[in-house]
Amino acid sequence: MDERQEKHVLREATKDVLIPQVYNRQKHPFTTPPSRDKKDPMLAFYHDTFASQAAKEQPIYDIKMAQMALHNLFQCPDDKRIAIEAGLQRVASAVIMHDKFQMC
Repeated sequence: MDERQEKHVLREATKDVLIPQVYNRQKHPFTTPPSRDKKDPMLAFYHDTFASQAAKEQPIYDIKMAQMALHNLFQCPDDKRIAIEAGLQRVASAVIMHDKFQMC
């Protein structure tokens, strides 16, 4: 076992109750599910977030590019759309973090 593995101490502490598939698996990021259609509430959230004053004030992302990616989201094949939406999640998170905590 590599001691640099994610959550090594937690894994070791619970080793006797974890099945091997869970104990040995690699870390998986948690993200929201991809949007299935244009009525998905996350898309409205992205639109609102990217149109906000907070989006204009954050110093990291080009919000016009994020808005363009959002506008063209459903013109992409599913595998590319999922990757683009993951990027939109990061941008929205940065906007909110900067707005709430000035963390960017």
